[in-house]
Amino acid sequence: MRKTLTAAGICLLRMLHWPAALGAQMPGLPVDAYGMFMGAQKPAAAAGAWEARVKRISGDVRLRRRGGDWEKMDGETELGAADSVRTADGTAELYLDDGAVMYLERSTEISADSLSRKDPTFTLLYGGISAKFRESSGGALNVQLRTPAGICIASGGEFAAEYSRLVKNAGFAVYDEGRAAVKVQDVKGAVLGEYELEKNMELSFVSGQKRFRSAPLFRMRRYKARIAAMRPVLASLRGAKKRREASAGAAAGPAGKAPAAVRARRSKRSEGRKTTEKEGPSPAPEKKTGASPASAEKKPRSPAVGRLGRAVPPI
Repeated sequence: MRKTLTAAGICLLRMLHWPAALGAQMPGLPVDAYGMFMGAQKPAAAAGAWEARVKRISGDVRLRRRGGDWEKMDGETELGAADSVRTADGTAELYLDDGAVMYLERSTEISADSLSRKDPTFTLLYGGISAKFRESSGGALNVQLRTPAGICIASGGEFAAEYSRLVKNAGFAVYDEGRAAVKVQDVKGAVLGEYELEKNMELSFVSGQKRFRSAPLFRMRRYKARIAAMRPVLASLRGAKKRREASAGAAAGPAGKAPAAVRARRSKRSEGRKTTEKEGPSPAPEKKTGASPASAEKKPRSPAVGRLGRAVPPI
């Protein structure tokens, strides 16, 4: 009994130290496989999340991954949850698949807290952004935009937000599409009031303000031209996605099947063969045998005529 317990204890100790042994490179098991099983690799994008991409438009734009350092970016790159984007003297655009476009003004810093398709959340630390979201049916989309002075929750559509660290003022606005709810907060995060913004309305305030009232676009009107420029961009993103899906479906069919174009040609040839079998072989053209009736009748030979014009009897 004592030997059995001792053997069981040894097995338990080996199981506890098994990850460390694998970490020392177990023969036949690559390090990447160990990391995959032990969770050391970077997790994949969560199901039901937006595929976010950020594109530098001009100037100095920097990107910081989760827990990393600021890196200068150029061109277009993917954006993950908890990543941040900062514009110094530059501008950038943020795309959420083909469903949204966000424009980052100069001297702006924003972080993607969540990229969920139902309730994406962003934090605007300072600067200004304008956004154009495709409105979802049934109000299933709730875009949250947090600032140090308040939170804007929009059900898609067109909206903008700004916050200044110097004078501690903030502004939220809705344009030709959508509606939003704004929660005004103090420096400690306590909610001072909740307000609804309809189309072409804004809510602007400064730190310490006691009364708040939404009004027609005035201070936030400067984002209206930017919003108008986003409409064709969003339409082009949707068209590009449809073209990619169509080309992908035409280039490769389902698993184990030939491409769609090849299958169509094969189906057409198969239908042609079936039609031929049903109708039977086509009759062969009739061959001409013998001479024609007109040529079959022989003309009587005219008698031979001599030099003097007399008929010459046959020999």
